[in-house]
Amino acid sequence: PEWENLVSLEYMDLNDNQLSGNIPEWENLVSLSFMIIENNLLCGSLPQNPPTDFLGLQGNFFVCPLPGWCIGTTKCGSCFNSDQGCCEGSFYFEGICAECNANCATCTVASTNCISCNSPDLLHDGECVASCPVRFYDNEGVCAECSYEHEDVYLLTTTSCGGGSFCAVINFETGSCAPGCGCEVLSITGVTIGDRKQAGTYPASVLWKDEAGVISEYIFNILIEDSCDPKGPNVACPEEEIVIFTDTLCGTMPCVEFSEDDFSFSYSDYETCECSWDYSNDSIVPGEVLYGRRTYILEIEATNFL
Repeated sequence: PEWENLVSLEYMDLNDNQLSGNIPEWENLVSLSFMIIENNLLCGSLPQNPPTDFLGLQGNFFVCPLPGWCIGTTKCGSCFNSDQGCCEGSFYFEGICAECNANCATCTVASTNCISCNSPDLLHDGECVASCPVRFYDNEGVCAECSYEHEDVYLLTTTSCGGGSFCAVINFETGSCAPGCGCEVLSITGVTIGDRKQAGTYPASVLWKDEAGVISEYIFNILIEDSCDPKGPNVACPEEEIVIFTDTLCGTMPCVEFSEDDFSFSYSDYETCECSWDYSNDSIVPGEVLYGRRTYILEIEATNFL
């Protein structure tokens, strides 16, 4: 707020207006008899010699210590013995809000210990700089150290490896550095792109060089999961009743020979699972003749191949 020219102002009520910043000196408010500016975002130190006794300043963020005219009253509310009571561009020091260095937007402990910077400057190691040094890049106004990044790679076994097992073909991007960092991938060890691997965890490492020529190693994992449900094959066979039409006479009744091709497995998770089945305890088996107008119940126990 600014009121240096309001010499004729008699009444001021600015409650709940999101006002921010320091309260300026108020000795020019010579005509003021009523002043309420509660519940705003005002901060810093309060001036001395208030212009009126009818004054309300509660609900703001003034720094401790409060001036003597506040003591023993509720006019000023609570104060903050920390940076919380200091306005932007200042920091709490020995009971007052001291000014930050001109390059800092906010600071703490010392005027040169910046927390944030005025655009377009960038924050680096407590200072505001025009550009980030080598091996650092601009990360939303803060100089962050360049690093190679790669997340763990998750693959599913979907390719036949022979011998009744499944595997996954190793394939992934080599990863990258943050924008503005000149990183170069030198080699990848542990796995080879194009390899076929069964389910398991395979550590991989990347050697990379940053723009300063420093070579570092980054380790991540290739995690391959069995494409079948790890808790078991979880097979429903079949999901619906099978209807087979008879086209052959067995004596005086129509009949049909039951075949494995008359039904199929249905998988709850992935259709790449392969399972065997056991008819030994069933009421019917493949090749058996089934007669028309009858209902047959077939129970099949599925077993995961993988």
